[in-house]
Amino acid sequence: MASGCIFCGNTPTTAEHLIPVWAGDVLARTKPPPSGPDKVIRAHHKRWSEGAEEDVRQEWFRKKDAPEFVVKCVCAECNGGWMSDIESAAQPILTPMIEDQRVTLDTGDQEKVAKWLGLKAIVAQHALPPGQTVPEWTNAFAIERSPPTSWQIRIARYQGTDPMFLGNTGLDTTVIHTLVPFTMKRPGFLFTAQLGHFVGQVLGMRQQAWIMPVRRFVQVWPHPLLRTSSPAVAHIVSVTWPPECGLDDSDLKKCAHDPVEPKG
Repeated sequence: MASGCIFCGNTPTTAEHLIPVWAGDVLARTKPPPSGPDKVIRAHHKRWSEGAEEDVRQEWFRKKDAPEFVVKCVCAECNGGWMSDIESAAQPILTPMIEDQRVTLDTGDQEKVAKWLGLKAIVAQHALPPGQTVPEWTNAFAIERSPPTSWQIRIARYQGTDPMFLGNTGLDTTVIHTLVPFTMKRPGFLFTAQLGHFVGQVLGMRQQAWIMPVRRFVQVWPHPLLRTSSPAVAHIVSVTWPPECGLDDSDLKKCAHDPVEPKG
């Protein structure tokens, strides 16, 4: 883990919440069940690396405490500055999705959600063993304040019973090209965050590769029209959430291991 801030190198570092305080407050009043007061909620943060699985569990009482999944890897200036701006911009968009309300996201909303998920994914990589993080992604995010366009970010609706789940695993992307006599593997990761009924997933890749979900996921980054020759029309494209089909507990676990959409 870096001794200084992963984004600017400054010290000392402070704790960054993978689950923000405001999201804990939303989870405390919403479903999936248990939804009654004083019920114990078990939160899970699974990390997979080289076949090994680590399940970080926390318990808290609804309306009393909040989950404390944190990574101490950013400085107070970044945490309270541009990172806080990304958090504040995404909060009003994410809240109704966590609460299972139908919403429409224009391309600006999609970008805000994608930036939030990308930021959480970058921070979460520093909870993995050394070697899983690609430094240039962190550096690029610090400059651009947005995910690389080679990443895929998508959202889905959760229909299971757990209030929260975080999954984080290293993932190699195999690149095959007709002009190269051998296959190449590029390091990447798969980050999955489920808060209430909202599921966000980040597939971090060095080279753009299309893994297209059919029904259960909706891609929000990079948006297809943002790559057209006429970006002026991109603002008219919107996404309606939730998708037609959702994810149950089994689907969520499969998706956290494998970026290909589960069958069924």
